[in-house]
Amino acid sequence: MDSRELLERYSAGERNFSKFFLSGTYLNHTNLSQVNFSLANLKDANLSGANLSFANLKDANLSGVNLTGANLTGANLTGANLSGANLEGTYLLNALIDQTKKLDSKWHLVWKILNQGAIARKLNRADLSFADLRGANLSLAYLRSADLRNTNLMGAQLRGADLSGAKLSNANLSNANLSFANLRVANLSGANLWGANLSHSDLRSANLWGAILRKANLSEANLWGAILQKYHLRGAKVERTLFGYNSGLCEEIRLDLIRRGACFEEFIVNRSLVPIGD
Repeated sequence: MDSRELLERYSAGERNFSKFFLSGTYLNHTNLSQVNFSLANLKDANLSGANLSFANLKDANLSGVNLTGANLTGANLTGANLSGANLEGTYLLNALIDQTKKLDSKWHLVWKILNQGAIARKLNRADLSFADLRGANLSLAYLRSADLRNTNLMGAQLRGADLSGAKLSNANLSNANLSFANLRVANLSGANLWGANLSHSDLRSANLWGAILRKANLSEANLWGAILQKYHLRGAKVERTLFGYNSGLCEEIRLDLIRRGACFEEFIVNRSLVPIGD
């Protein structure tokens, strides 16, 4: 059966394609929600961007399958062979996965973080790049020097997490909670931090070049020595935010940030040494 015939039958209401031979078929960006592919052979198929939410993939051959950006919410993957499958950006929330069949350890870790949480878990130097971890709970997690490049952490809980030296370039951290997080020397270049809570976070010497900080809460954060870009601080909350020795900020932007409540180390005055009156 080719992909055209399968999609026509699916559109007509058929859902049972159990044991079908579909190796190498192109089903990318299709809606196959609740489809039954149990025991089917989908080896080397292209399912990138497909909606496979609540699909039955039990005991299916998914070796070498391209699942980049696919939605596998609630899918049954027990017994499936996922060896060599590409799960970059695949959403695995509430997906059923067992321990017996082949699955790259990286994606098994992603599944565990998303479905079991990782509060205070030691994940230093872990490779979580290109993973879809939307809404994951990583509060107080140890993620020193972890690889989170291009990772989707939208709405994730990272309060108090240690992300010092982490690689977060082009990561999606919009609306994430990063309050009290340690992001010292982290690479956040090109990251999306729209609406993120970064209050009280340590961003000293972090690379924020090209990062989107619009609507971000940076109140009482420490950005001493951070690499910044002037346009991306517009709309950010900077009350009592500490700046200093930041490349990428012109004098006009510095003065604007001070007017909005920010502090620059070179302008801080010890008020206890300033006489109040004669």
